[in-house]
Order: sequence, then structure tokens, then C-alpha cells
Amino acid sequence: MSGHLIPRPASTDAAPICQQRQQDSVQPAADLQKLARSIAAECCRDLHIRTVPPLRIQGIHKLALICSWLQRQAGLVSSIEVYYPHLWRCEFKDSDTCFDTAEQLLTLSLQTAAGAQLRSFSTRIVRSPALLCALPAAALTRLELQHSSAWRSSLDLNSSSIAAALTQLSNLRSLQLAGSVGDACMAAVGQLAKLTGLSVDSDRTSCQAAGSCHQQMLPPQLQQMTLKVSNGGAARITLQHVTALRDLNLLLVDCRAAAGSSLPASLTALTLGVYTTPPGEALVATVLSALTTATIPAPGAAAAAASMQHLNMTALQQLQRLTASNCLQQPQLLVSLSAVTALTYISLQYDATFAVQAAPAWQHLSALHSLYLQVGDDLEESGGLDPTQSLLLLQGLAAATSLTCLVIEGRIVHDSMQLCALDWPYSPAGAMP
Repeated sequence: MSGHLIPRPASTDAAPICQQRQQDSVQPAADLQKLARSIAAECCRDLHIRTVPPLRIQGIHKLALICSWLQRQAGLVSSIEVYYPHLWRCEFKDSDTCFDTAEQLLTLSLQTAAGAQLRSFSTRIVRSPALLCALPAAALTRLELQHSSAWRSSLDLNSSSIAAALTQLSNLRSLQLAGSVGDACMAAVGQLAKLTGLSVDSDRTSCQAAGSCHQQMLPPQLQQMTLKVSNGGAARITLQHVTALRDLNLLLVDCRAAAGSSLPASLTALTLGVYTTPPGEALVATVLSALTTATIPAPGAAAAAASMQHLNMTALQQLQRLTASNCLQQPQLLVSLSAVTALTYISLQYDATFAVQAAPAWQHLSALHSLYLQVGDDLEESGGLDPTQSLLLLQGLAAATSLTCLVIEGRIVHDSMQLCALDWPYSPAGAMP
């Protein structure tokens, strides 16, 4: 949290913001006092602090000054974001000591602050549950926590101390969790009765250990959720009990949906994505995971996309908007979506090879308004589709008369084919509704 505060004048578009920028020189106390007076003069009541902890002991003095100011002016601050440096910067030998001291100072200032109205708090490292316990539970409505095993002293989000601290933040409406999110953490989330927005980005080890159990602990009143699953095998998605859920973003990374999966019938908006980890990153993840647990070979992208049938989307009769990336290429699955009568907008994104398989079904989807086609890894070296594949793709595009937006990225169609030679029934420059 080293650096100085930079005030921005209030405007009709954004609340006044105080940002901290990291520097090596110590900010004079007089400058901070002058800033505090100017803020008070402008009657600011919605300040946002974005801060980076110091990497050297010398920066602690600046942080102490700022935390002292926070103790006296806590009623002005509505949000705090604590962003830690990139991992390579932890080569500084005293970085752990600095981070510990930084968190202790921030914790102390929050514990002793008078009239704190902090509504939002975000951090990428939690080194002690005392920081979460110091947050004003009555005012806080948004919390973002991230955990990385690369930070040696960062607490696991699934630790009992973090779970206990979470349950005390009973007024949370929005919560974002990334890292080791397991059963203990999700059990705590299940007790947050006012929570309506949730984002869970579980690492591969946590997903393999928990399976689908932690999904059953989700609070039923959730209205919006992002769920990223990465377990290296078949993941059972069990969300039917979240009966208030309207908007779901479901991402499957190096895994596929298992038979018996189910989505809540209340959904009106659904985003699906199937992704595979790049080879280099996958190797590192496999080695790290193998140190603690047995690994299951990750399925191919085609198998993961084919598993979308297990989600039984035709049962989502309230669904109005559907966005899918690198999945839903099976023609029979796409055609079945026409039975969802409430569906008025479909946006599909494909690697070109997958698009060829899906193309014959596009003409049957009156709700298909947007297509985004890109060159996949398999076509990077070959230079695009062959003539037969290119013709099938172009015929599918020409028949998709409901399209209002088409994006083609990269060299997809074979050189022998003329992309613009067809009689297009729509304007490629059209925009999504």
C-alpha cells in the first residue's frame, strides 16, 4: 500500500476516486493532510481506494500515514481494492514481511476506524482471518477474495478460519471467490441469506476433491452466478435447487458435463463456455496437481462440447438469451433449441472446425442473431479449412437468415472460395441487439 493518493474531481459519470500509486520515495505527511482537507472541502462521500502493498520496508512509512488517515476518515471511503504485485516481484527478500505488515496495518485501521461505511472490499491475498473480521459487516455488500498457492503465506480460502469469517459478513449481496474453494468455504457461502450474486473460480485440485458436493450448498436465493469448473474429467453440474437463479455463466475448463447434470428451470440468460488449457500451462498444472492428488486425463474439446446434451437445455422454457463458446456444435442439439419458445437471442462462437459441423443447423434457429468464427489451433498452420469444409460453412452462413452480426477472425475460408460472392440476406455490419 505504498504510494500517494491522487484525488479525481467528481463528475456526473463517476464517483470521486482516490488511487494509490507505488513509488519508492516517502510521501510527506503534510501532503496527505493537505489532500484530506481538500477532500473534506469537496464534501466527498464516495471515495474508492486502490492500493498496492509495498515491496520494501521503506514503503511501510507511507502506508502507516495512509492508514492513520483512514482511521479518521473511514466514513468517506466506500471501496478498497488491494492489488498485489506480479509474482516475479516477490523476489525481494523482505516481501513477505512487508505484506504481513501491510495487512496488519490495514486491519488495525479498519478495527479502530470510526463510522466506517465500506461497501466493497477486494484483495488477492488473505494472510490472516483478522482482516476479514475487521471489515464492517453491517455496511459491506461486496467482497472479492482470490487465493494463489504461489503466495507462500496466503491462507487457503477453504480454511476453517476464512470460512468462519465469511459467515459473519451477513449483509453481502455480491461475492467473488477464486482459488481453493472447497466444501468448508461453500458451506459458509450457503449461510449468506442476502447473497444474490456469486462468482466461483475453483482451481483443479479443489474441484477434484469436492466433486459436485459444494454446488449443493449454494444458497437458493442466488439470482446471478458465474461458475468455473476444472476437474480434469466429468463434472456433474447440480444447480436445480437454486430456484431463483436467472443468469448463469458456466465455464468448463479441461472437463466435460457428466450425465445427470441439471440446470434450474428459472434461468432466463445462460452463457456456456468450453475451454482447454494451452499445452505448456496444462503440463505445469498436471505436475503440480500430481504432487497432491491423482489426476484424470483432461477430455478433448470435442468430447466436452458433446457433453452439453447432459444439461437438458430444452427443459429451460423461460430461457430468453443463450451465448455459447466452442460448444453446441452438434446439429441435433442446436435444432432442439427451437423447442424453447421463450428464446429470442442466440450468440454462438466457434473455432472454424467446430463451425463446419454446426453450420447445417443454423437455418433452423430463428433466434440466432450473432456468430463469431475464429481460426482454431488446429488451423493455425494449415492455413484454413479445405474447399469442401469451406463450402459447407458458407452454405450454412447463407441459410442463416436471422443473423444480424457476423464476425470472422483470421484466414478461415480456403483461398479458392470467395467469401463475399454469395447473396447475403443481411448486413454483415449489423450490430447485436
